[in-house]
Amino acid sequence: DKPLFDAIAMLEARAEASIELRGQEKNRAYLLAEIARAMGYGGMIHHFKNYVLRSEVRYAILTKEKLAESEALLIKYENLVITELELAAVMEIRDTIASYGKAVTRAEQLIEQGGQTPESLDAIINIDDLPAIRGLATLEAGQENRSDMLSNSVGQALQELGVLAGQATWISSALILLIIGTTFWVIRIKILMPLAAITSAMSELASGESIGISIPGLERMDEIGEMAKALQVFQD
Repeated sequence: DKPLFDAIAMLEARAEASIELRGQEKNRAYLLAEIARAMGYGGMIHHFKNYVLRSEVRYAILTKEKLAESEALLIKYENLVITELELAAVMEIRDTIASYGKAVTRAEQLIEQGGQTPESLDAIINIDDLPAIRGLATLEAGQENRSDMLSNSVGQALQELGVLAGQATWISSALILLIIGTTFWVIRIKILMPLAAITSAMSELASGESIGISIPGLERMDEIGEMAKALQVFQD
């Protein structure tokens, strides 16, 4: 039974490493979804558009609150281990947030002076959201790459366990392979494929296209669903 025990021990070690990695990536994915939410639907950009349309003070206050929340979340994300490319993406998003900060102040001044319509305000204060969309797409792509690494780690575990499992009984081997295979399938269906779909939609928006783009994951109740809902504001 030693080969079987060795296989189980390796499985446990791999599982502990995967749990730790998934925990880190879940925190990263959560922060990314929260950034998109704070900026998108029900967030900074959404409230700013309402302020321009309605000139109600409460929307200016909400815009500033979500602006501060977005910046705080960006700082948390920046404190994670990120690549130079991701750092540049964070800076693009931060620049967009700063632009909205200046825009809401300018809008307050113009509305106080009077004589402005929503159309004239929108013409005077027109923020380009594309840098933020590109930044979010870059961060999402980085998240997808890390998920691929996690998937590859599981695949490597499958190969290594297969060697040991070959020395055990066929029943034990089948059980081990079934456990690893199921884990790989869950990661692919629940994480990799949805991330790839929403990253593709972000990339299309970042290229300037918005008409006819279908945003996946709107029905989901997790971090990916939150990001998909927030992305709708950028599409509008």
